[in-house]
Amino acid sequence: MRVSSPLPYLDIKTTNAKLEIKNDPLRLKVEREPARMHVYRTRPKMKVDWATVRNESGLRNPSAQRKYLQKLYRQMALDGISRQSKEYERIGNLQDIPSGGPEIVATVALDSMLQPDIPVLDVASMPRSMPNVEWEEGKLEIEWESAKLEMHWEGSIRPQITITPHTVEIRLINGETVRVGENEARTLERQGFGKRLDKKI
Repeated sequence: MRVSSPLPYLDIKTTNAKLEIKNDPLRLKVEREPARMHVYRTRPKMKVDWATVRNESGLRNPSAQRKYLQKLYRQMALDGISRQSKEYERIGNLQDIPSGGPEIVATVALDSMLQPDIPVLDVASMPRSMPNVEWEEGKLEIEWESAKLEMHWEGSIRPQITITPHTVEIRLINGETVRVGENEARTLERQGFGKRLDKKI
């Protein structure tokens, strides 16, 4: 076995720490909506009340006029039916009259032609009042919705920081070594030490 011991020395290698800062730029996003105008329009309205004028003129209102005409036409229909019934009865009684039969027919026809229709006249005075006029003005409403401008940043203001720590590597160069010959190695291997002494220490 040969033991050599040259002068050893230390090999020291240092690596400085590194600080890496990564900061992505922020992006400004602008969203804009234009102003809007809404127009609401209501048409004007006019209402005319003729009730006072009709009352002063002796005229009927539409509801009363409708009821009056219904009653009038019903009465005219009943009168016409009654008149026709009487004429037919007079003609039907000709067989009971011994003489003057043709004269009765002529008399009935003449009476039907000469019966005058009495017109109905409404005599009214001039009204002293004017109709009541109510006027509702129209409306024009304009509403504005203000423009909208929204600005916001996209991204993060926090940087990404990566740190590489400081390291020191120390190695012993030319340290003491023990070399074992072949014969000694076999002896030690039988004793169970060969596997630990066949390499550099």
